[in-house]
Amino acid sequence: MRSSVIRAVLFGCFLAIMDEILAVIIHDRGLKYFDEVIIANLFSGVLGGTLLFVYLEDRKRRTKQRMEELAFLNHHIRNALMAIKFSSYAESDSMRLEIVSDASRRIESTLRQMSEQEHVSLEPLVDIAQVTKQKAAR
Repeated sequence: MRSSVIRAVLFGCFLAIMDEILAVIIHDRGLKYFDEVIIANLFSGVLGGTLLFVYLEDRKRRTKQRMEELAFLNHHIRNALMAIKFSSYAESDSMRLEIVSDASRRIESTLRQMSEQEHVSLEPLVDIAQVTKQKAAR
């Protein structure tokens, strides 16, 4: 929210500055006041509309990319979870363990691949094995 307000204020300031620069240039040409106002307003409208169009297109592109990433995550994680769900029908415990282990690796691989694109670390904040040892020592 705050960054949106800052962007809007900067955008407004940019348009105002550009409008004033154009007004000075137009005024030096010796045009009538009415013509100066119409030209300045047209310029501001076209510039503002163009910048808004570029911003909205970039936002649409990023939203589409994000939806594709979510679809990728949904597909791979859902498939791995289905394998885990149906692992209870496996013939032996070792086969069940192998199915669950493979599905877990696929989920981790998918999350790691997505986190690398987003530059997010998947490393745990706390070493679970170390915390477990500390609790057992108490």
